[in-house]
Amino acid sequence: MPNTDDIQTSGKFITGNADNSAAGSSSGEIDIYPGAAVPPTSGPRPIIEWSNYISIINDHGILKILDTDNYVGMNIHPPKSPVITSIMEIDPSKRTLVLNNSDFKPTINLDGTNNRISVGPINPVTIDGNTNQITLGNTPGQPATLICIDGNAMRINMGSVFIDGYHGQIEVGNIFINGFSRQITAGSIFMDGNANKITMDSIVLDANAQTITTGSVSIDGNAKKINTGSILVDGNANQIHMGSSILIDGNAGDVILQNADCAEDFEISPAENVEPGTVMALNNDGKLVQGKQPYDKRVAGVVSGAGDLKPGLVLGRKVGHADRVPLALMGRVNCKVDAAYGSIEVGDLLTTSSTPGHAMKANNPAKAFGAVIGKALKPLEAGCDLIPILVALQ
Repeated sequence: MPNTDDIQTSGKFITGNADNSAAGSSSGEIDIYPGAAVPPTSGPRPIIEWSNYISIINDHGILKILDTDNYVGMNIHPPKSPVITSIMEIDPSKRTLVLNNSDFKPTINLDGTNNRISVGPINPVTIDGNTNQITLGNTPGQPATLICIDGNAMRINMGSVFIDGYHGQIEVGNIFINGFSRQITAGSIFMDGNANKITMDSIVLDANAQTITTGSVSIDGNAKKINTGSILVDGNANQIHMGSSILIDGNAGDVILQNADCAEDFEISPAENVEPGTVMALNNDGKLVQGKQPYDKRVAGVVSGAGDLKPGLVLGRKVGHADRVPLALMGRVNCKVDAAYGSIEVGDLLTTSSTPGHAMKANNPAKAFGAVIGKALKPLEAGCDLIPILVALQ
């Protein structure tokens, strides 16, 4: 800025009102122009600044810098000065500097007293030196803060996204990542980097143990086993266990059926209500009925599954058909017998009797031909009972 001598030699001091009216006004305003007694309408530009002139209004203590169109470019004013619309306003007492846009709305606000910088008239970005926070605002009618960066707490908050640097955590909705514990939680999914495990409700993947568990199903990589509760696949032994009744042995090349007999499903007469161990014969329709005649050549066998002897193999099984029963064709089966027709010894041939569904000792070999059910494997002195027999239809 030129010194006093420069101003006096190259320009003149003109006093007048704020609206540049005649000199001699008591308003105390001083306008500085180059070499002219009145404000020029054309010709050289002012000497104080290249495109502006300075007006000092002493009664309010305000310093304004105007452009050539008399728009206020900058205000410097004390706290009690009237509000004056400008592009830039400086308040030394409050240690503030405000930059306005073309609509004279504040866009940048530097607040030295509160150590704060705000940028933007609608969606402000606020830098707060006291709290070490950076805040990005939102549009009117929406939540006040979109993004908050907290340097003290080492946190970033973006609505549903939360980053906590102090605790090494990230939250995104229902997803939780903990860097310190090396864990990720996403609803029902839990990943544990320390334990090398992934849990998804009833599913557990354990890398340390090399196991996968899904409810009742377990896969063990170390033991080379798959267990589904009723089925066990043993890779080391080359065996498949299906319950306690079936064993497939790859080494021996065997299929082992732990139960006793081979049976086949047959249709029974609708009028019959039979139970396992009952001696059955065929009627004229080819359906099963209880044997009721001695030495009946239409005898078909014994209903399988009585007592502790269960069928090892069932042929012709039709799931969901209640009018069918498994009939023992060969092997061991528990059978109803009646010793009233003669005491039964081990090895005796058995045939049908007059007692419905019961077998008896075949005392007449001639009549027994073609009517034999099998051989007794246990004696019975008297009465009716359930004994094991070896099925051998003859």
